[in-house]
Formats: sequence, structure tokens, C-alpha cells
Amino acid sequence: MTVIIDLGYTTAAINELDWKCDDPIILNQLNYLKSQRVIYTSDPDPDFTLATEAAKYFGAEITHHDKIIRVAKRIY
Repeated sequence: MTVIIDLGYTTAAINELDWKCDDPIILNQLNYLKSQRVIYTSDPDPDFTLATEAAKYFGAEITHHDKIIRVAKRIY
């Protein structure tokens, strides 16, 4: 699910653990943050988890989040 964070002068988006950003330096830092994070297979929305950590790191805010569709009787 796509999550977009506003970094002030640019935005970054993550979808299926793939960061997109127009600023190559920020993109490099985002990919580094992703490489340092253990991605748990039990996390129902790892994009949101990574975006939250990136927003804290950069002092940014999340401006868009496609929420996951919950399936009844599924353990997340």
C-alpha cells in the first residue's frame, strides 16, 4: 500500500518496500534506513512501518496512506 511522506521541499513514497523520491540524496538515505530495519513477515503493513520511521528520522509527516483491507478471520 502506498504511503507518502512530506519532507518539506520534496516528497517520498513507498510502495511494496520500494522508495521513490526526486532527491537522490534523500532516496539514498531512505534505502539505507530500509536496509537497517528488519522487516517482519508478520507486519500487516510494512510500508507504513518504514514510512513512520522515516518520518521520525527526517522530522516529516505522513500525508497519504492507503490502508490495508482487513480480511475477517485472518491473523495479522
